[in-house]
Amino acid sequence: MPIAHIILTSMPITVMGKTSRLPCISTLVENGKNLMLFDTGLYGQTDLLSALTKLGFSAGDITHIFNTHFHSDHVGGNELFKDTPKFASKKEFRLSLKWLVDFTQTKDKSQFMKGYFPYLDDSIIIDRRDSLIEHSERVIKKWRNIDDDNFEVITEKYMKDDGYIWLDEEVKIPECVTPIETPGHTKHHISYIVKGKKTNLIIAGDALSRRMVASNGDIFDEPHIDLKTHKESVKKLLSISGVIVPGHDRPFGNFNESGLKVKVGKRVEF
Repeated sequence: MPIAHIILTSMPITVMGKTSRLPCISTLVENGKNLMLFDTGLYGQTDLLSALTKLGFSAGDITHIFNTHFHSDHVGGNELFKDTPKFASKKEFRLSLKWLVDFTQTKDKSQFMKGYFPYLDDSIIIDRRDSLIEHSERVIKKWRNIDDDNFEVITEKYMKDDGYIWLDEEVKIPECVTPIETPGHTKHHISYIVKGKKTNLIIAGDALSRRMVASNGDIFDEPHIDLKTHKESVKKLLSISGVIVPGHDRPFGNFNESGLKVKVGKRVEF
């Protein structure tokens, strides 16, 4: 039976002048010979490696990396897995890189962000602007330079040697994994359904980043490129029966079958 381990890392985030820790979820799935990691947290923090060690694994044991989207709090740990095949959306990467480059080059960064997120309060815009200023150039450098910190850069052209296998290409992924398009948070965000013996494990990323999004549809959990499309993706995810793993919260059961019992916690047998 497949087993999912919910790994919690965190990153500092400032909202309205108050700094706290934002939980970042990575999901490790054992399924036969496959040991798959979905999203890798921020900047390759050592707590991800520590979590793997506690579970009895090392970075070299991971057989597949799957990324939902190219925000640094979801792909930052990819650099820890240099030789592991990585699955991602090429379109998502291209747009994310272009967005960051445009952001760094524009003079009025607040107005730039306001153009994308008009519904956000100005204080939140300022907080997110300052955070992006702090890390955007570092992220761009990593994505453009292959030899920087041994990070396997994602290139514009499909190249097997770059360590990435694009979902846009004809490639084989484990039969138990089905990628689904869940745009809105970003234009080409991807979530993943992992089919188990009892039910599905749904890796939502920031298409459904917190439990409260499922209950009340709060739009302020994350800045979304397209609110209407984001809400449609939330509905799509909630229409799938199984255990949903949000990008920044604890997993929860979304069971449509009658009588199904799956214990949802840090370890999920599904």
